[in-house]
Amino acid sequence: MERLRNPILFVVVLLLPFLLFYTGWRYWWLCQILLQIIICLVGLFFSFWRFPALAALVLLIVFNSPWFDLNNDIPDTCGQQIDHFSGIVDNDHDEEFNKLRMIKVECWCRGKFRRWPTAEVEGSDDRVGSVGWFRRGDRIQLKHISIRGHGPFAVDIRPESRFSISSITYRQRILARGTHLLYIQKKARYYLGEFPASVYKALVTADRSSLTLDWKKRISELGITHLFAISGMHIGILYLWFALAIRWLLSFPIARVEQGTGVLLTDLISISTIFVFLQIIGMPISAERSFIMLAWWGLMRHFLGWQPLWFILCGTAAIILLASPTAIGQKSFQLSFLSVAGIIQILPLLPQRHLRDSKWKAFLKVVLSSLAISLWLFVLTMPLVSQLAEQFSLITPFNNVIHIFYLTFIFLPYALLVALFTLLGMPWGGLPGEIYLYSVLNLLGKFWEYLLNINSELNHLFLFNHLNSWHIGTLLIWMLILTSPFLIGQRIRKKQKK
Repeated sequence: MERLRNPILFVVVLLLPFLLFYTGWRYWWLCQILLQIIICLVGLFFSFWRFPALAALVLLIVFNSPWFDLNNDIPDTCGQQIDHFSGIVDNDHDEEFNKLRMIKVECWCRGKFRRWPTAEVEGSDDRVGSVGWFRRGDRIQLKHISIRGHGPFAVDIRPESRFSISSITYRQRILARGTHLLYIQKKARYYLGEFPASVYKALVTADRSSLTLDWKKRISELGITHLFAISGMHIGILYLWFALAIRWLLSFPIARVEQGTGVLLTDLISISTIFVFLQIIGMPISAERSFIMLAWWGLMRHFLGWQPLWFILCGTAAIILLASPTAIGQKSFQLSFLSVAGIIQILPLLPQRHLRDSKWKAFLKVVLSSLAISLWLFVLTMPLVSQLAEQFSLITPFNNVIHIFYLTFIFLPYALLVALFTLLGMPWGGLPGEIYLYSVLNLLGKFWEYLLNINSELNHLFLFNHLNSWHIGTLLIWMLILTSPFLIGQRIRKKQKK
């Protein structure tokens, strides 16, 4: 009975209807919403589920109610001219599909506006799949179409001659890059070499376009592609360094910090600073999700500190998926949340640091813990990674530890300092001495390039091809590995109780 009272159970049950996405049914989103509303209404009857049920019900209404309009009449002008037709696409552009499915559909016809929950575009695989570039979850715009039929919850679209698709999401992502970001990139191109400038732009401005195909291939083989995309790890590093700096600034007088009065202020300033930074670089989607998790963790830490990490993870997933249901089919979403879940799984089994530990012993425990996490995530995420890369390396866990340490404690902190100094000098075109800061950054980038070259030469000896397909036997082995930390932790707790 005690386990049934756990709010984590309610959030897990709330997440289950999102699996309807994989049915391929055009009305999956409508059924998902209906089931989740029923779950929330049931949860309101139980005091121990009332708070998450009420919060989820409010989010369901806020995110979804605008897309349900009982007035399903199509204006006569739509038969003559469709000025704008867009929706959130369920498919990737390179997938094989017979029909293109969309949700949250908008249509403008000579000033007349209509919305539908879902839409489906007729056409063969070649005709629909080969037009335009888009990713699952993007808002795409269709041109040269006609409306074949409609109802209160769906509209059918027929492609006409010169039918085309363009990604509004990608266009908005480009336009979101403001003058501050462009100024930082301009300074990087002026002062830094090719490789230092490319990694600086990737890590500070979320722009990996400067990385050459050869470097992208090497980084993929090393298994460290995630280091060059703004993700949860980078948000954690930003929080670590921002909180450290702000805590130092607030440590006068020290008595206030010792009493704990500065902790809430430190987190508030740190999280707000990270939000401003992400806004400057255009808020990449992976960074946006990681920031939601950070903000949710900060809220739980200060106002609902009794909730475990699993509640934070499941709550973050619920918030993201309620706003963007198609995210459940995106590999980036699956990888990020599987990685965080894996870290939470293995945390109780890692070496614990103690105040009496010497500096070397504490450092050794950090290294061993990092290696254990890297090895565990390497095995845990392999079914997903095998769909994104053709090869994997047996020394990927070691590669990650080496480059994560270099990124966390050397390159990224200094790169952030250089970016801040650059922005401070923006009104005057630069500050005196910035050439020296960029010279050191260029040196650090060159050293990282040298380190990656050596690592890449060694890595070629350990490369293997991924499995082409995961059969029932390999999946069962993977599921057994997935549950092993729970079983080991449960056995350890039983021994401790005895």
